[in-house]
Amino acid sequence: EIRFVDTPECWFCSGYHDLDNGMPYAVVSTLDDWQVTFSHELWEILVNPYLDRVAIVQPKTATRIYALETADPVERRASRFGSRTS
Repeated sequence: EIRFVDTPECWFCSGYHDLDNGMPYAVVSTLDDWQVTFSHELWEILVNPYLDRVAIVQPKTATRIYALETADPVERRASRFGSRTS
């Protein structure tokens, strides 16, 4: 389920995904570029609907565990490169 709302119940975000009685759902704000937030939350809820998948990285020093949030790395890269002007 994806819910569209004017203002999501989180600080400084335009969307999120969570569980409601064990059922996955996403919330998308309609105020800004809702299409970007919608596709972000859709990908993440399709890949990790129950918020229980992680990526484990074991370099030589310390093991790190990351939540499987598939759209976040792309979002960071877009913000890093998307603000360039020629």
